[in-house]
Amino acid sequence: MSSTPGIRVTQPDKVVRKPEIKQRELWTALAKTIANLATVNLSNVPENLVDIGASLGLKHKPEELAWLLILHSLKQAIDTLVKDY
Repeated sequence: MSSTPGIRVTQPDKVVRKPEIKQRELWTALAKTIANLATVNLSNVPENLVDIGASLGLKHKPEELAWLLILHSLKQAIDTLVKDY
């Protein structure tokens, strides 16, 4: 077992990134969403919305997700401590 971590935690860029839109996947996901809404198959709609987000390129690198997870956890812990006192 290696003693080095698998990923390095890095702070996300402050610059707003331009999303990389994948046209074909976007239209496919939109068509699936409309079809599921038209047939009242609402159980598949959240999955379709995730597909739409993925086709728009709305994702972070694993290092940035780790940073955001740690930051959110710290904020939540501080908020809980402040409420207790």
